Amino acid sequence: MKRFFPRVLTLTLIMAACAPVTTTDQPEPTSAFQEPPDDAATPAEETLSPATPTPAGPETILFDSKRDGNNAIFQMNPDGSELVRLADPLGDFAPEWSPDGARILFASDRDGDYEIYVMDADGSNPTRLTDSPGIDTSPEWSSDGTRIAFASDRDGNYEVYVMNADGSQQTRLTDDPSDNDWLSWGPDGRIVFTSDLAGNRDIYVMNADGTGVTQLTNDLLDDDAPSWSPDGTQIVFARGSWPDQQIVVMNADGSGQTTLTSESANSGPAWSRDGSRIAFASYRDGNWEIYVMNADGSNATRLTGDPAQDYNPTWSP
Repeated sequence: MKRFFPRVLTLTLIMAACAPVTTTDQPEPTSAFQEPPDDAATPAEETLSPATPTPAGPETILFDSKRDGNNAIFQMNPDGSELVRLADPLGDFAPEWSPDGARILFASDRDGDYEIYVMDADGSNPTRLTDSPGIDTSPEWSSDGTRIAFASDRDGNYEVYVMNADGSQQTRLTDDPSDNDWLSWGPDGRIVFTSDLAGNRDIYVMNADGTGVTQLTNDLLDDDAPSWSPDGTQIVFARGSWPDQQIVVMNADGSGQTTLTSESANSGPAWSRDGSRIAFASYRDGNWEIYVMNADGSNATRLTGDPAQDYNPTWSP
């Protein structure tokens, strides 16, 4: 699935330390999520439900947000109701349900470095799975829940890695000078990911052991944040860069590419359990918020409305 990469934040901090501060009217374009100015015009702030967070019910959406000062993971119903925070705001992002709905993968810098963690569905018992000097992000479960794929720059550039569900046997799958990231593990066992191997950022697919790498898109615009449909027949992704980034769907072989959105600045698409709807993040109303639409792009509806940025939606299994 699609993931907001901390490297955008890292580069921002480095640039801020090395150059005079300047002001702009809109966020700087990047190939992944952009962090807009904190003072951007935003909708009215929401009120959190006082209910105690509980494991997912029939169907819920996880996302990460800075609404409490630092990134934290939140859960809500598909209509935006029953909003609850699952853990303290310790820099957690990129949540991903386990196939059985019992656990949640996420990335976090809560211990001073970006690593992969897992916690129970109610936010308890967080456990760190990786411990590398680089940035580990974009965690994804295999369909049987026994393995986890993730992206890491521990060896100098972003590559795709895989490990057991307990964090053991971490193995690199890709090995080239390009950045390979934004991954999604499909129901047929293949992994789809983004790479700039051919110059632009395009969508690729490979087997779970790293073999059979195949390029699926070849567009002048950047393609990012791919996500498999539940039945494995389609892939949804984001195409373009700020401020014209749209959600596109295609067949699993790369054919039949169809643009689903027309409003500017959309990213991070994720399929609902039955494949009938797609959740995504959008800046169309002046702030990054979570939206949901039908799988054909119709009936786009905003679910969140907070002065902080909301990213990375993912549906419960």
